[in-house]
Amino acid sequence: METGDISNFKQSSSDSNTYIILKDLEYKSNLYKIFHNGIKDISVDQFIIKEVKENTDDIDVIVYVNVSYVFNKNENSSMGALYKVKLKKGNDDSAVIGMDTTSIDIQIVKDTIKAKMSSINNSINGNLEELKIVDDLYSKRNEKLPEEKQKADNAAKLNTSLNIGNVVVNSSSLSTTSVNVSYTASDSRYYGWWFGDHYENYIFKRASLDCTNFASQCIWSGYGGCSGYDISDIGYDSSYYNNSTAQALRARVANNYRQTSQWYGRNYDSPYGDPITNFCSVANLWNYATSNTGNGPKADGYNNNSVYTDLSTPMKQGDILQFYNPDTQTWYHSVIVVTTTDYTVSQYTNVRVAQHESEYYWRPLDELIQYFGGSTCKMRLLRPKSTTFAS
Repeated sequence: METGDISNFKQSSSDSNTYIILKDLEYKSNLYKIFHNGIKDISVDQFIIKEVKENTDDIDVIVYVNVSYVFNKNENSSMGALYKVKLKKGNDDSAVIGMDTTSIDIQIVKDTIKAKMSSINNSINGNLEELKIVDDLYSKRNEKLPEEKQKADNAAKLNTSLNIGNVVVNSSSLSTTSVNVSYTASDSRYYGWWFGDHYENYIFKRASLDCTNFASQCIWSGYGGCSGYDISDIGYDSSYYNNSTAQALRARVANNYRQTSQWYGRNYDSPYGDPITNFCSVANLWNYATSNTGNGPKADGYNNNSVYTDLSTPMKQGDILQFYNPDTQTWYHSVIVVTTTDYTVSQYTNVRVAQHESEYYWRPLDELIQYFGGSTCKMRLLRPKSTTFAS
């Protein structure tokens, strides 16, 4: 990540997953150099081996890795992801012969490859075609970076209006038979910032695709889900399962506190799978929150189906941002704004977000925008507001 040099890594032509990860690290390094003057220091914060499986010829290891780094602008950030690593058996027990990850950054590329490969009929050399697509995709991304940086600098010089426009407004009145609950954006933001780089928080159960599941947890905290407890008591490793704060909040989730039958997550101990789609699906969360007339989260939606530069309301802490993937033609990813200052879209390079899959607590928004197309990136904003809950 510091140098962007992947020449020392030997790559088998039969393993496109490893190749994507390496090309992505090279691209990240270039992006950081152009947008943030590069990385001057990096360290490993977490290295947690979750599973080891020995096979006849190799060993499969599932490991969670989180690294923190400092840009040359003296800004801090971090990145965490779950990796499945295949090790070669033999005298050299450090030989990596294959790697895959759950990172959303990598999944975007895989979905792009899948879309492009579907148009290649009866390909004899399918893997070689995949590698060519990967090379072409990252080559174009790298070539665009100087131009995208110039567009970002030009946008920063503009006086962007702060008026609220292109908004989906929910005008339903609050129920008199339920508890009136305000949305405290700072509580939502703190939950995202604190748990952004936690693979597990021992309160909620991770979803198979965790980004919107995590965003909904942040909203839950904004509606008082963690009220009365200090979540900074909960650290990274599994010993915090027995932490009193984690136990109390886990019980709240199990008892559906600040949740509804249409919007709920799974507590960490739940034997069931993913939560209801309104809680963990990008599109469903938006549709539900902007149209809900009963108990549960309500929100105003801005900039739907428009490029990010059209956003006319300043981004605030506790806002949920969602991103569109043109290759899958779906709203694809949710994050929470964790900067405490309001920023107009012309100041988006100052905005930091937290997310899961991969895990970030302070990710530069400009980096995420580049992953979703740069100047063509569609980004919409979901702003939760006061509502009612049964409890």
